[in-house]
Amino acid sequence: SMLHQLSEPMGFALETAHFHHGIRASADGEMEHVRRAAAAIGVPFHAGAGDVPAEAERTGDSLEEAARKARYRFLHAKAAEVRATRVATGHTRTDHIETVLMRIIRGTGLRGLAGIPPRRGIVVRPLLVLAREDTETYCRTNGIAFVDDESNRDTRFFRNRVRIELLPLIESRYHAGVRENLARLAHAARS
Repeated sequence: SMLHQLSEPMGFALETAHFHHGIRASADGEMEHVRRAAAAIGVPFHAGAGDVPAEAERTGDSLEEAARKARYRFLHAKAAEVRATRVATGHTRTDHIETVLMRIIRGTGLRGLAGIPPRRGIVVRPLLVLAREDTETYCRTNGIAFVDDESNRDTRFFRNRVRIELLPLIESRYHAGVRENLARLAHAARS
């Protein structure tokens, strides 16, 4: 919706793409939600699907990593097919901060500390300046229905443990400004 509002004044055409990872049954409904939302604003919709669990088993990647790789393969292929010059993802500042902390825990260098880049190749991330709560507030304020992915609450996934358990613990018991500090660290590393 945000990009759709900007498309005419900024002079770009918008299309929507959604990748079904084959992980959750509820993802069928999510894909249909995106299809309906695109149709409501008159934006072309492109769907893709894969068996990410089978791919993860074949490659030895975590489910999260296999999903990320499959999703970006689809997005790059679809962009080439429709001759798109950019692929905009919905990553937020919240995702960025979680990524920085995850990399610190697992071990990283300066490049990893930089977090999620605002642009890499044709992929752009216009929402990196907004917290996830900001995007949800925007949707509620503008009457836009959104889907809360149930897998975001599954603490078997490392990112979710960082989001649900670790960051709130650090904020409440160690330093309330940890998110801002991580964002500042990422900015310094990127610079």
